[in-house]
Amino acid sequence: MPALVVMLLAAPSSVVHAQSTSAPEATPSADTDTSDAGHAAVLDPLELARQARSAFEAGLQHFQLRRYREAIRSFQRAAELAPSADLWFNVARAHEELGEWDAAVAGYRRYLRDRVDPPDRLQVEGRIASLEERAEADRANLTARPTTGTLALRVAAPGAVTTVDGRAVGPATDDGVMSMPPGAHRLEVTRDGDVPFVAEVAVEAGLRTVAHAELQRATRYAATRRQPAWAWGAFGLAGASAGVSVGLGVDAASRSAGERAAALDVAGYADVALGVAIGLAAVGLVVWFVEEAAVDTVRVADPTPAP
Repeated sequence: MPALVVMLLAAPSSVVHAQSTSAPEATPSADTDTSDAGHAAVLDPLELARQARSAFEAGLQHFQLRRYREAIRSFQRAAELAPSADLWFNVARAHEELGEWDAAVAGYRRYLRDRVDPPDRLQVEGRIASLEERAEADRANLTARPTTGTLALRVAAPGAVTTVDGRAVGPATDDGVMSMPPGAHRLEVTRDGDVPFVAEVAVEAGLRTVAHAELQRATRYAATRRQPAWAWGAFGLAGASAGVSVGLGVDAASRSAGERAAALDVAGYADVALGVAIGLAAVGLVVWFVEEAAVDTVRVADPTPAP
């Protein structure tokens, strides 16, 4: 089998820089198959070595270009074709550059396990200890990371009620602070006589979100009965006509027998005035009922900011 020889550098930022391959020479013997199939079998190790070197060189190039994920794949491919403990050192270095501490530790441990008496054991073991500390610190930070945010309300509306996502959270205060999971939340502030304040607020973990809610007076209307002005006018005219009729009647009755013809004329005018009075009174009654049934709508409150 071909041997894959790799040179390691001690600096943490370094990676494998050189490799050489060799393959045993084929010596014909009596047992050697000189057919095409036998010749292909002899060339297989050379082809494997060539492919392994090509994969290694590709991994080295990816590493130098900081394409660490591609470098890992290439180094692993080279290790499959020509196993070498040193290649796992390269894999560990690429994982370290990606900040994948646990994977880097696993690669370094495999290097120490497969390498026979590695000359840099102490250095690699120190590197493993340092990476394990980093991994533990990252896990601790992840655990300590805040999972909730806070929502601070600025509502100058005594007696208003606040709901978040449909759940009442108590009276709104001038500086109410609530803790809640991150995400979008529906905020609603209501008070009798005011237009409800509705908004969607975004809460982020570990951050304080401030919501300013300004309430406005709701515009309200009331129904009122109309004053029967036309009916009163008709009744007034009817009363006046009745008065004229009475006056004419008195005048007709006070005339002498010699003025009988004139008295009859005046009495006729009195009857006409009385008829007009009765007609106007009837019209007034009809208008009264019509106007009493009508309703007017009036504004009783303007939408001004709530105190």
